[in-house]
Amino acid sequence: MYKKISAIVVIVGIVTLLVLLAIKTNSSQPVSATWWEFQSIDTMKYSRDLSREKLNDPSFNAMINQQIKQIADTGATHVAIATPYDEEFYPMLVRWVASARRNNLKVWFRGNWSGWEGWFNYPKISRAEHIKKTQYFIKKHKDIFENGDVFSACPECENGGPGDPRRTGDINGHRRFLIDEYNVTKRELKAINKNVASNFNSMNGDVARVVMDRDTTAAMDGIVAIDHYVEDPEQLSKDVSE
Repeated sequence: MYKKISAIVVIVGIVTLLVLLAIKTNSSQPVSATWWEFQSIDTMKYSRDLSREKLNDPSFNAMINQQIKQIADTGATHVAIATPYDEEFYPMLVRWVASARRNNLKVWFRGNWSGWEGWFNYPKISRAEHIKKTQYFIKKHKDIFENGDVFSACPECENGGPGDPRRTGDINGHRRFLIDEYNVTKRELKAINKNVASNFNSMNGDVARVVMDRDTTAAMDGIVAIDHYVEDPEQLSKDVSE
């Protein structure tokens, strides 16, 4: 049923974040040293959870550099950085990104606005505010992006804002928000001449079953990204196919 829509499925763990399905290269090309187009390891427990605590601690750079080097040594193509996008935390985000560039890693920006889920006691923000702030962030901080990066404006979006669409019943509103924000980020990234994917906004697998219908998936340019935990590869394969 979905032959016309390509899908990349994202599996997000506390430690690892891997895209399991990617566009295959032509068989006549040399064999790549990587399995998938995106091989990324997540740093959330440090890049987000400690972003305020270590904001003014220069000694934390040693930990950042150690983690980034270890990630690069695994053969990863990207490092997922979850530092919030608020201006308060931008200096911390720069520290992580700079270390990634020194180690020849692309960056998967997997933060969010603190107000979306109420991190660090930030006041809650609306969908419209989220889009406006994200648009301004890309314009103001265009130099932080490089071609080949990924920018997730609202990963696990159902965890904040108006709430989980399965519980609020606002499925169409949630779909519209994901599409509207993608259209804005895609346009703004193109305007700054950066080839950065911005439609990898992972969601709970059960949310994806409800939200990601044919039209929504097409509007997201064929990407379905799920944050999904299962006991074995067989179940994962079945869920991905579904």
